[in-house]
Formats: sequence, C-alpha cells, structure tokens
Amino acid sequence: MRITKQRRAVLDTVRFYPGHPTADEIYLKTRDKINNISLGTVYGNLNGLCDLGLVRKIAMPNGPDCFDGNVKAHDHMLCISCGKLMDIDLPKPPQLDEEVLDGAKFIGHKLLLLCICRRCLEKNRQEVEETHG
Repeated sequence: MRITKQRRAVLDTVRFYPGHPTADEIYLKTRDKINNISLGTVYGNLNGLCDLGLVRKIAMPNGPDCFDGNVKAHDHMLCISCGKLMDIDLPKPPQLDEEVLDGAKFIGHKLLLLCICRRCLEKNRQEVEETHG
C-alpha cells in the first residue's frame, strides 16, 4: 500500500489527535489540511491503515468506532457516564489453559472496561451533597 498525501494526512491526524477520534472527527481535522478530501477517502484510508497495523480501531458499544494512533499493546476503559475513552495498561493475561482455548492458539486480546470515571464520580458526589445538604 502506497503512502499517499491523503493517507499520510489521515495517519498524522490520528496520531496527533488528543484522545481517540471518530472517523468524522478525523475527517474534519484532516479537511483543515486537505480541503478537498472526502469522508469516503478518510474511511478508506482508516481501514487501510488499520489493515497495515498503523492505526487501531476501537469498536464502541453504543456509538461510532474510535481510532487510536498508539498501536502498542494496551487496553481501554470507557466511562459510561461521560463517554471518555482512556488508555490503560494491564498486565499480560496469564497462560490460558487448553480447555478455555478449546484447541485454538491464543494470539492476543482487545479489552474495553466499562467504568464511571473519577471526574463523573466526584461530580455525582457533589450533586448528591448539594441536593441532600
């Protein structure tokens, strides 16, 4: 796969975007650099970059997929209150026994932990205190 001007712009946008942008956010940011790029071109390039292992796609439970320019092994945590997606580093999973794998070979994992982030917990605590004195 050739690295075209559009593909390079999409890759740079994902790598330097704060957080985990959606394809629409990547499109809007990339359009600032290349004003005639289409949303279809952005989607096509994102898929190609994911296939090459240069970008990670994160399937979101109730929303559009997000993309991550950090392709090193790590997992994610999603606040179900505010929607913030955060990187987390967990230890490598222990050896899985053959019964769990049912004859398959373990290659890797993708984990999305659901949580309520610290900011949302503090906000909820303050609201409860203000309501109930």
